[in-house]
Amino acid sequence: MRRKKRPAEHPNHERWLVSYADFITLLFAFFVVMFAVSQVDSKKLGRFVESLNVAFEFRGPFPQTSQKSGAGGEKGLIGITTESAVPFGPIVKSPIDAARSKRLLWRREQAHQVRSRIERALAGTQFADKVRVGLTTRGIVVSLAEGGFFDPGSATVRRDSMDALKSVAMALRDEPGPVAVEGHTDNVPIHTAMFPSNWELSTARATTIVRYLIDDVRFDPKRLSATGFGEYRPEADNSTPEGRLRNRRVDLVLLLPNSGPALPPGGGAPPSNVATAADTGSIHPGAQVSARNAPRAGAPAGG
Repeated sequence: MRRKKRPAEHPNHERWLVSYADFITLLFAFFVVMFAVSQVDSKKLGRFVESLNVAFEFRGPFPQTSQKSGAGGEKGLIGITTESAVPFGPIVKSPIDAARSKRLLWRREQAHQVRSRIERALAGTQFADKVRVGLTTRGIVVSLAEGGFFDPGSATVRRDSMDALKSVAMALRDEPGPVAVEGHTDNVPIHTAMFPSNWELSTARATTIVRYLIDDVRFDPKRLSATGFGEYRPEADNSTPEGRLRNRRVDLVLLLPNSGPALPPGGGAPPSNVATAADTGSIHPGAQVSARNAPRAGAPAGG
């Protein structure tokens, strides 16, 4: 039987439509993406940029400007010098913790407000360069220089500095959060009947400030803690008179949420060689100074 011949196949001249359809689909997808990108929420973008700044570029809340003093040193209106600004460092790691970033930005504004109140209160007084305000990874730090508030080797607040101390305390009293009061000394040994070592002196000064905050400024005692670091948390080099002068201080730290008291730079638990007002063990003979037997602010120094 004779087979039928298949009709000759004609070439398909419309195959280009397949490629054209693919091209149009990709082009449509491209413009949809471009449209979506153009509709960025400016508020969300702003928060994202702020989070990046906090994570990678933040270096403290205050301008690091200084004025030359007549003695050749540097001091700002409230002692905010280039040396006193503590680097904030990379607080928020990738991926960015939005809640943490928000708290840090809020605390930055809070630090500005605290600093402004202290500046206004101390402007034009002899204590303007005796108080430093900064922001660290732990929180807002207000440093009281020994030269303005204590006599050498004494834990009694000088009477002429009581108004300045009250101004600092009032600036912190209504701010939320716990306050850690931390005493520091230089590395020059002390050996007196009341203070056998720098441990006792630093702890007594911190506890004296705590007593003042509770008794005279009506701080909630549950917000406060007193810690003595002796010579072991210096801000400057103890080999120079200027460095030792800077290291003799009492810090009032308005702590960030969950920052914890008195942690070393690397984190972790407080070191075992820190004397606190709440200690019950013995670090050094006579090292414990409690709020009960610490010198009261403005009272005569004993022994």
